[in-house]
Amino acid sequence: MGLILHKYTTILRQELTRYCNKCHINTTKKTKHCSICNCCIIDYDHHCVFIGKCVGGNNMGQFQQFLGMVFGTLLYGLVSAVMQTNNVKTLS
Repeated sequence: MGLILHKYTTILRQELTRYCNKCHINTTKKTKHCSICNCCIIDYDHHCVFIGKCVGGNNMGQFQQFLGMVFGTLLYGLVSAVMQTNNVKTLS
């Protein structure tokens, strides 16, 4: 496994200030090792069990879009259920 870079093509030597004992690589201050994925992630936020990946700088926008779609779908289902219930009551 290696260091997963997000918006950077290169990291300056001065920024590599920490050492990951599990990956055996030099990392930045913003990098954290995920024990589930077994790799270091820059701008690590959390490991999401629903998508099966770590959420960090590289995919934070995609994760937020995923959450928006999930909540939008839930809202649509809730509104549809309420409307369907109202239709059934008026027909009875």
